[in-house]
Amino acid sequence: MKVPPNLLRSQVEDFEHTPNWLSTKQLERRTRILTTGRHLLATHGLRNLRVCDLAIAMNITSAAIRFHFADLDALLIEIIHEHGKDINKAIGAVHASDPDAIAKRRAAYLAVTRAPLGNITEAHLLLTRDAPLLSETNYTAIQQSHDQHGIILAGKLDADIALTLLDAPRLDPLRIHAMLATLEGTGPALLLPLPMPAPAPEPKHAEIEPPCPLEPEIAPEFAPELEWSDDLETGLHDPFQPYNGQAPGAWVFNPNHARSPPHAAKG
Repeated sequence: MKVPPNLLRSQVEDFEHTPNWLSTKQLERRTRILTTGRHLLATHGLRNLRVCDLAIAMNITSAAIRFHFADLDALLIEIIHEHGKDINKAIGAVHASDPDAIAKRRAAYLAVTRAPLGNITEAHLLLTRDAPLLSETNYTAIQQSHDQHGIILAGKLDADIALTLLDAPRLDPLRIHAMLATLEGTGPALLLPLPMPAPAPEPKHAEIEPPCPLEPEIAPEFAPELEWSDDLETGLHDPFQPYNGQAPGAWVFNPNHARSPPHAAKG
């Protein structure tokens, strides 16, 4: 039996997640309307904007927006629909046979619904704040889909309680994990293990050089050809010769006091 063309088209749209009958330029405009509309709706709210406001902000005509979305309600529904698919994909990636499936699914849910700083993303804000402003039929369908997320993420808790905590706008993910663990009687470390800080390296102490002797160790009467010098320069026979390694304040040879060629001192 031959497959109807309209059925094939709907299957391709579900696979590609975009209407395949739009041109490349139309797809780019549709994506821009979704992105800009999501930001403006999250900033100002559904009831404070009109299609013409969005058109003026984007420097396009209202007809260009209505070509893709009949009104702002339709735009909001599409934004929430795309966001719901992202949530389903994130929590669906964790297999049910995983022993920590609930904790990992909660972490995946928070990763999709929270911005890097822990606040709720724009799309999730529209789901939790503005979706109730839609018509009863549209809101009921959205709410039923979102309630399924709560059932999947509830674990031992009531689905409404788990979802209320996960969607709390003033709670950061770490605190949400801790509160869910407290209600379940599970240690927070089992739900969200925190990396242990690396031990700080031990400070390296500089080697302390032994102090130079303040008094001569050789009596001058036993070696008259040696002279105690406190200045490094006076201990050099020839100023053009390199430093011979003697420290300042050491015994140096003085040819004027020598009675015989320098020789090693006898013990």
